[in-house]
Formats: sequence, structure tokens, C-alpha cells
Amino acid sequence: MSAITLCKQIYRGAIRMSLIILIMGSPLLAAPTISGLSGSIVDDSTVTITSSSSSFGTGPSSVEWLGGKSGAIESGTPGSKFSKTNWDGANPWPENYPVYSSSQAHSGSKSIYCNPTSSSWNSILDYQLPSPVTSSGSLFVSTWYRITSSGSGQWKMNRFTTNNTIVDGTNQLVLFSWTDGTQVCVDPNVVSYTGISPSPIATQNTWMRIDQYIKAGTSSGSYTLTKYVPGSTKQSATISSYPTHRSGGSWNYIIWQNYAGNGLSEAKIYIDDIYISNGSQARVEIGDKSTYTSCTHLEIQPTSSWSPSSISFKVNKGSFGSSDAAYLFVVDSSGNASAGYPITFASSYASGSDVNPPAKPTGITLTIQ
Repeated sequence: MSAITLCKQIYRGAIRMSLIILIMGSPLLAAPTISGLSGSIVDDSTVTITSSSSSFGTGPSSVEWLGGKSGAIESGTPGSKFSKTNWDGANPWPENYPVYSSSQAHSGSKSIYCNPTSSSWNSILDYQLPSPVTSSGSLFVSTWYRITSSGSGQWKMNRFTTNNTIVDGTNQLVLFSWTDGTQVCVDPNVVSYTGISPSPIATQNTWMRIDQYIKAGTSSGSYTLTKYVPGSTKQSATISSYPTHRSGGSWNYIIWQNYAGNGLSEAKIYIDDIYISNGSQARVEIGDKSTYTSCTHLEIQPTSSWSPSSISFKVNKGSFGSSDAAYLFVVDSSGNASAGYPITFASSYASGSDVNPPAKPTGITLTIQ
């Protein structure tokens, strides 16, 4: 072997090894990694988490959040109509308006009370999205509910729609809860209804968190429904290849319809800690276990800034105790969750060294010639 040939082989080997090292160092193949934390884990305080490997990716451009110690729900007067910018601005069905209530609360001391009665059997809470959700967009919505109902029938929970209406029509996606099942439908009365788990979705007389993640599309979209009841393992199901939108259609409103009928004779519905992220499911959460999928208690943390290496958020204690031990998680835009970063409420932290090893890289093949 000539010296020139040997040098070429050494050079090629060095290039291969450099590419392998580059791939292994890329955060695109692994879940997010939290490497540091700065701030106090106290309700409503601002905290910053960091990733030394810049693994957080792209987060939501903006979020709408009704929870928190100083949030819109806690700031209201019990018995008065719920009010906030972009909420209930032009509701064409004014009966049974949702009101602030101190009778029940998932977090803090208040919630939004919806009491559909015979005047319309609806108690409508509507939100106008600042930017529409088009057929190429995505939307993540999380809501805490507590329902007490009588009879066997239907609870129309919420709908995503072009216009501020609860009349079934085109370019709508509606979630229905029946006493014995759960259904989702695009364009009610136009296409067939699709059953989905968890079924039934409603758990009586207890707080439950319902998450909806929609990856929009005219034929290849998807709809994921997730239910949490504190102390129980979460349940989740996805409908794939789902036509969430009609061609050229978009959603401008989210409407918590709270219709009770078709056999339900009464429904007392409480709503708390609504979180809306238009464009991404990336988020920060606090859970009770070190592994995200094992958590039986999760609380979303509203973010104020997001970059690949740093995220700032306002602490939302939710229904955790004031000195509970817990874990921080970052969920990226693909739904991958980080390992839990251990925290304790009421404790302060200064950003420091990694407490978790980097995630094992995947999709790597090493060929030696």
C-alpha cells in the first residue's frame, strides 16, 4: 500500500468519525434534556430552565392561559359573568353565561361555573383565536373539568369552528361525551361520527384534565385525546389520517359549548386552568413521577419565552401541595418528553450542572471498512 493510499484511507475514516460524532451530538434525535434551573418553585414566580445541548427545539409562539394564582379566573368575583379579552365577545346564545365560582376549584380557590338549564341547555364559553388554525396548522388545548350530572345522555364539550356558532355545519370539529361513550366528528350531520377512547370520557364528581392535540389536514391530519384523573394513569388515543379541515377552511373559535341533553336532565360543570397553544404542542409540565409517562398528576406551566437552550415560565402549582416534591418536564413539538428534573415546591435553585444523563441517541449505524 502506497503512502498516498494510506493517507486517503485515514482521511476518509476521519470524515466518517466526524459525521458520527456530529450525529451523536445532535439534539434532533433525542428527547429534550434539562440541564439547569434558576428561580424559586413558588406559585406565580418566574423560573428559567436551560439545556446545555440546546435540545428544547422550537416552542409555541404564544399561549393563552386562564389559570395561575393571579390569573383571569382567580381575579374574578364569584357570581359575576366571566370576562377576558377575546372571550365571550360575541356569543349569540347569551343564556346561562358562565360565571366565576368559589364552590369548586382545581387550583387556587375559584373556577368557571357552567350550568346549562332548560332555557337553552347550553352554557357557552367561547374564545376567538388571534390567528386562525388553517389546514396546515396545529392546536393544543388543555382543560380541567368537573361535572355532576343526572340522567343518561349527551354532553357536547367543545367545538373548533370557523364562525362563533353552535349550529352544526361545515369546517367544525366537535367532541361529544355520552354516558356510555365518546365521539368526535368533523362537520356534524355531514360525515359520520367516530368513536374514540377514553370512553366514556366523563368521570363524575372529580376533577379531570382533558387534552386535545390536533394536527390539521384535509386528509392526513390527526386528533389525539388524552384524559388525566389525578391518582390514575392517563388514557390517550389518536385518530390518524383524519380530515380535520375542509379545503380552504380554518378555525377562528374554540367554543366550550357545555350542552346537556338527549337524556341528561341536569349538569353542573366547572372549568379551570384552560391552556391554549396555537401552532405547537411543545410545553413545560410538572409531574409527580420521574418519568413523564408514569405520572398520575401533571400540571402545565405557562411559558413566556422559549429558545432551543432556555425556557422561562411562570410556576403553576395547580393542586400540588406547597412543599411537595415533583419533577419538571419539557415536551417538544413532536411530543417527546424529557427525563424528569427533580424539584421541591417552595425551594430555590441556581442554574448548575446536569442532574440527568443525556438521552441515548437513536438511529445511528456505524460501519467500519
